[in-house]
Amino acid sequence: TDDNVVAYTLKEGNKKIAVIFNSNNKDVEVKLPENNWSLLVNENIAGIDEIKKIEGNLINIKAKSAYVLISE
Repeated sequence: TDDNVVAYTLKEGNKKIAVIFNSNNKDVEVKLPENNWSLLVNENIAGIDEIKKIEGNLINIKAKSAYVLISE
């Protein structure tokens, strides 16, 4: 990942959770460890419902934000 980005995954059962923090003043692209994720938290919304599907393994993280995803 870029400087000033913290990203890690957690495993619960057969699901993986990715947590990404971007403290940069610019957006960054982060490569996820596998394909097919559901975005649950972004710079505008936080919850347990899917905001959108991430089909591949790349995601753009907005400046000064945190994202949480869950694997399908």
